[in-house]
Amino acid sequence: MGALAGDPLQHRVVARATARATPADLVYVNGATPPTAALLRALDPAPDVPVVLHVHELDVGLRGSLDEADRRLLLDRAQHVIAVSEAVAALLRTGHGVAPERITVCEGFVDVAAIAPRPRAEVRAELGIAADAAVVGSVGLPDWRKDPEHLLRAVARLDDPQVEVLWVGGDPASTDGRHLRDEAARLGLGARVHHVAHRADVAGLLGAFDVFALPAREDALPLAALEAGAAGLPLACFRTGGIAALCDAGAGIAVDYPDTDAFARALAELLRDGAGAGARARALVREHHDVGVGVDRIDAVLCQVLAGT
Repeated sequence: MGALAGDPLQHRVVARATARATPADLVYVNGATPPTAALLRALDPAPDVPVVLHVHELDVGLRGSLDEADRRLLLDRAQHVIAVSEAVAALLRTGHGVAPERITVCEGFVDVAAIAPRPRAEVRAELGIAADAAVVGSVGLPDWRKDPEHLLRAVARLDDPQVEVLWVGGDPASTDGRHLRDEAARLGLGARVHHVAHRADVAGLLGAFDVFALPAREDALPLAALEAGAAGLPLACFRTGGIAALCDAGAGIAVDYPDTDAFARALAELLRDGAGAGARARALVREHHDVGVGVDRIDAVLCQVLAGT
């Protein structure tokens, strides 16, 4: 039972829920994770019931968190696979042997209307950031995959005391939070790095940023970056996931991983003249990544699978 095997109570809850479930015409599995593998195994749909798997993960997720049995269950049982970005689709084709005709890219989406950054001066005053600072940063867990320390090293190479870093997410008192603080001290950034714990009003904090940076080792298509784009922020990232395509379309700058000097130059360029990229990011997210557009794309795939086309 994968991730549920060691939790008898959770296993019983899943078993009771699946026992009461109405026989399905189609099973939609949202995410290639141990819990979804366990649920699919518990549901055990009949062979003639199509399964659609929606993959939001790249290789760390597919190989690092899923064991071989769960990974093969999900990928082999699915009649069709939805990939959240072209980066995910390419990985499925080349790294996991999924036939191209079984894959449809339905890019991730956010509720654009709900993204309302608060006024810059108000947010910066609340977070203790100078009103005239140049602020780069990101949103997410400060873990190995998101790699915030790479962002700190890039900012250190700018050698500009006006540039400050804002990282929103995780717990500053956690091991990852302490690592982030220690790296800031080693690099001489100290008080110029602001780590804010995760909170419900993250979109409001985007008003404090000048550039949204994605230093991740891999990230399929992070919703935080789409929200930042919807807020009109220019994006800087490594070519380690789906946001690189958005940058290539004019929303910012993507550089090869792990070129820290190139990442630093991208930050500097966007801080100097990022208004055009920010406006393009807003337009691209509204056109291609709003919730209505995204839901329609998924619905079309599900209807095609049900129709057997």
